Amino acid sequence: GTNRYFASSSSPSVSGSMCEAVDRVADVIDALVRRSGEALFPGGGPVSYQTECFNAMSQKVYTDHHARVSSSWGIDLVSPAESRVEHTGHRPTRMVTISSFDSAGPLSACRLEVGVHVRSNLSSVHFFSDSGEQSGMAASSGGHVPVQGNVVLDLETDGAGEYGDDACGFWREAPYYSWGTAGCGLKLTFMRNGKTFSRCTCSHLTEFAIVARQRSA
Repeated sequence: GTNRYFASSSSPSVSGSMCEAVDRVADVIDALVRRSGEALFPGGGPVSYQTECFNAMSQKVYTDHHARVSSSWGIDLVSPAESRVEHTGHRPTRMVTISSFDSAGPLSACRLEVGVHVRSNLSSVHFFSDSGEQSGMAASSGGHVPVQGNVVLDLETDGAGEYGDDACGFWREAPYYSWGTAGCGLKLTFMRNGKTFSRCTCSHLTEFAIVARQRSA
């Protein structure tokens, strides 16, 4: 049958079984940073992991205002404020987790689409409410989770030469297995400390990256 990971990929050297194993490892990393963040105090500092294979962090923020979450490896995020805040004397919070995987690593090799060049690390972003449930509605078709307001992400790019028009992309799971852009917009590109960043705003959570789709001849 058709390899479900590579229905549109040009990389026969990577097997579907390897990608399933890589996805399981990514799920374990997401669970690790979520568990590590459960003991954090709202408004305090993050807990982070930096390894040769991945970078990850979790942080608790208040949701009655926009909150910035900054990593040390090339991704910053602005968590949107909640539109409804109950007047109970208790400030609502959410936990933000970010896992980032190298654009040349095994996870990226399982996120290939013909004619698309991934120009940044792959970053998986999740919000969890006070109750521990993932924020937003249930995951919709394509694997992304809508949130109230827009999430703002600054993603470091590879600064490579012209390939196509850059876009803020997210990985669409079954049945698509391809890069989509719906609900995400590229706002600007800027330099910071000699490195190139692109700013995205997205109305949902999932795996993000800066992608360039090859122009038609």
